[in-house]
Amino acid sequence: MLEEESFQVRFVHSKHSCGRKYRNTIVNSTWITNKLIDKFRVQPNMPLEVIQNEVKDKWRVDVNPTMMYRARRKAKQKLYGNLEDQYRRLWDYCETLRHTNSGSCVLMKVDRPNPNLPPRFGRLYVSLAGMKKGFLEGCRPFIGVDGCFLKGPFKGQLLSAVGRDGNNNMYPIAFAVVEAVRRKTVGFGSLKHSCLILGLMPAFEVVMPMADHRICVRHLYANFRDIGGHRGLALKEQLWSATSSYTEYHFNDHMEELKKMNKDAYEYLSNVDPSGWSRAWFSDYSKCDLLVNNICECFNSYILKARDKPILTMLEMIRKKLMRRYQAKREGIEKLTGKLCPRITAKLEAIGLEAVDCIAQYAGDLMFEVTCPDNRQFVVDLGRRRCGCRQWELTGIPCLHAVAAILYDCGDPEDYVDECFTIAVYKKAYAPVIYLMPSEEQWIKTSHDKLEPPIGRVAPGRPKKQRKSGPDESRDSKNPDRMRKFEARMKCGK
Repeated sequence: MLEEESFQVRFVHSKHSCGRKYRNTIVNSTWITNKLIDKFRVQPNMPLEVIQNEVKDKWRVDVNPTMMYRARRKAKQKLYGNLEDQYRRLWDYCETLRHTNSGSCVLMKVDRPNPNLPPRFGRLYVSLAGMKKGFLEGCRPFIGVDGCFLKGPFKGQLLSAVGRDGNNNMYPIAFAVVEAVRRKTVGFGSLKHSCLILGLMPAFEVVMPMADHRICVRHLYANFRDIGGHRGLALKEQLWSATSSYTEYHFNDHMEELKKMNKDAYEYLSNVDPSGWSRAWFSDYSKCDLLVNNICECFNSYILKARDKPILTMLEMIRKKLMRRYQAKREGIEKLTGKLCPRITAKLEAIGLEAVDCIAQYAGDLMFEVTCPDNRQFVVDLGRRRCGCRQWELTGIPCLHAVAAILYDCGDPEDYVDECFTIAVYKKAYAPVIYLMPSEEQWIKTSHDKLEPPIGRVAPGRPKKQRKSGPDESRDSKNPDRMRKFEARMKCGK
């Protein structure tokens, strides 16, 4: 070309005979990040072996593990932003969240050990207005609290308060991000073993002294087994039998059986208030007979993919999941027919099949005497909606004795189910809307001091990659029914 420096290609050798070069100075962590950014977007925690194989197959270059680790870290920063910068934007995010979801409770506490240094992140509590309103109008007064560990570089824990809707699904009410669980963390706590009684119960006595408190029986049994040293399948079954008893006399019978089997185990349980772990002593106000904290475990699993993200990315992922969940529930409710929620209808039908074998005799004033196939008799009062087995008033769903009396009276069992299980109340739980958030550049600017991330605490030793199996869990994947031996003496065969 005229007046320009140019080159002309006269020969092209399309076939090359040179050997493969495994090292290339152009291929560094930044180059790998830019080339594989689309794959990192789909799989942020892509294993290092997968990255290495991808680079080998596409570009015939061998890279070391350190370079792949840096590439994955840079990809996360490119996708989710800098970890430290996200803590510095927390005040703006909280203010914008309060503005977009008016009436929400968003509280943040900071740690400032030295007034000359910038404040550090301490705790953040979030309860959106739609979550609070839906719980108060459409859910039973029953709340489970639990916590799970965060997997990011600054660790910490995410605490949650979860209820149950009319269809017996989990209903998140509030969650909190804390640096570490402390006894002064009001309203939340850990249900792990010894922290069960030492951490939660004193906090509840201060914050909610008039509320009924329950203990997760799964963790109670863990203390019973590990701390008390009472092992064995027979003791475990007897504990759960006493726990599942709806009446005091059944509870006392099972406790007497436990006393005959092991007096020390009986005294261990006698020192724990039964009103927190046995159905026989539960209040019927909440219409819930749950014994374990599975509703919180469901929430922990629900947000599993968000727990290893930076704090702002994690909060936004949780908010978006809840926003989509509420809308999906509203769409599903519109397709429901009948009076009761689907799971309650199925449960009532199963109870009706069992009630066929019961014989009801009318005594007057809407009171019946129901005889079971095992010759046990129960008094059913349809006017007060009570049964001698206590299951009806505790759960809000007629038991098999009550269903037998209702059918004898030519009534419909659905009319005797508590109102909290109806579709009308279920619709109120998800009627509120969790509103959207604008992008980061549109957030409300605040004048607070920029927060620094919490000090990362690294436990000594190599990080554990797998969860520790419990004493009653099998480690044999081929034979999951095989149980571990407890205090077994091994003897050499020779």
